[in-house]
Amino acid sequence: MLSGHTAICLQLSLRDEYRQLKSTFVENVLASASAPETCSVTIRKILFKTTHFRAELLSPADLDLVVLLNNACRDFFLLQNGQPPSEADAREVFESVPPQGSEAIKLPIGIFDQFGKLVGLIDVLRGYRTSADWYIGLMLLAPGFQGQGFGTEIHNEFVNYARREGVQRLLLAVLEANESARRFWLRLGYRKVKDFPSRQFGKCLHGLTEFEMVV
Repeated sequence: MLSGHTAICLQLSLRDEYRQLKSTFVENVLASASAPETCSVTIRKILFKTTHFRAELLSPADLDLVVLLNNACRDFFLLQNGQPPSEADAREVFESVPPQGSEAIKLPIGIFDQFGKLVGLIDVLRGYRTSADWYIGLMLLAPGFQGQGFGTEIHNEFVNYARREGVQRLLLAVLEANESARRFWLRLGYRKVKDFPSRQFGKCLHGLTEFEMVV
């Protein structure tokens, strides 16, 4: 049995220990609350701006964003490949260079809206054909931004950017089956260069027509 003095000392000791633990807990909570949050922020090079959009240089770190955009534009991939877009289609934006274009350099341009969402892209090969040529392998714009003149707005500023970079000619190829794309590029001032024989795209065979614009 504890004496009264011993019991009081033990009680005081336990109270001091409780206060110390409580003080340590509060300090930890306050330190955690005041510590700066660490988050991953992707910083991209801004290539050009339009009235409604910002064009930034994409990197393989943006693969997931391109996958989401491709899924939103699935109708194009169904037309071209006869199947929904895959991750491999997204990787082509960063990796695909034709065998005869070994000296060309990929320029994947992301189009971001005012909220920072990727809503379009322009897949460009710099120096394909000649050092003064850029080849547009793909231009996509999310369906919600089509039919409102945004494609023309983006393209006009892209042309201005290409001129500043010393480009003299823009080239691209359009699927024979993609009549709306053909009308779009002709309306922008491109002219037909030649037709290519049919080739395999996924599950589909397509003829191609090449267009050019002197800038």
